[in-house]
Amino acid sequence: MNWQDCVEHYYEHCKKRFRNKSLDNSMSRIGIAGRILENQRKEQELPENGNIEEYTTLTALEYLQDQLLAGEESRQDYRAPTTVNSTMEAIMAFVRYCYRHDWIRKVLPLTKLSVDDVMKGRPVTDEEFEKTLEATPEVVGKQPADSWKFVLQILWESAFRISDLMNFSWDDVRKIHPVWPDRQDLHPTIVIPSTQKNRKNQEIPMLPGLQELLDQVPEKDR
Repeated sequence: MNWQDCVEHYYEHCKKRFRNKSLDNSMSRIGIAGRILENQRKEQELPENGNIEEYTTLTALEYLQDQLLAGEESRQDYRAPTTVNSTMEAIMAFVRYCYRHDWIRKVLPLTKLSVDDVMKGRPVTDEEFEKTLEATPEVVGKQPADSWKFVLQILWESAFRISDLMNFSWDDVRKIHPVWPDRQDLHPTIVIPSTQKNRKNQEIPMLPGLQELLDQVPEKDR
């Protein structure tokens, strides 16, 4: 089986079992992995869309892990280890699916990237986040549930800390705020004002999921 055929089989399997958001996140991560590995194969003058076995060796998976950490296929120059580990979890779920269907001979153990010792627990998975949204009305009540869900989705899509979210504004330049470009070929950004530790503003690309959420808010409510 070649790479793309396996991906298509996995997509058909997942779309009957995952919510749309979880499915999109999972397939997006697999798509990123495919592009990174295909770029490597191109450099090695190997044919595109090779046998799935060639994409799931320990060497290939460790290369993918390193490239993700280095910011490959991202607007950022670097990904946090927790983000890489979360992405690799989605990739390894796909790898295990291939193994269960006898498309690869074995699943090799991949060592997760180490993270800051002060971090407790582990990253929340897509499925766990979806369950959190489902449970929100039971926790906060039906009337405020939509606003709470929106807050949770902002945190999820932006990687903000709660303190960042509380300091987020549509138009107050003294706070964290979005900037919408006048030209369609430019991407919206998030501006982080200077602090005592950092005397200059930071402007970073807005993540697509966050942009999609903010676009849904009517201008009169901003």
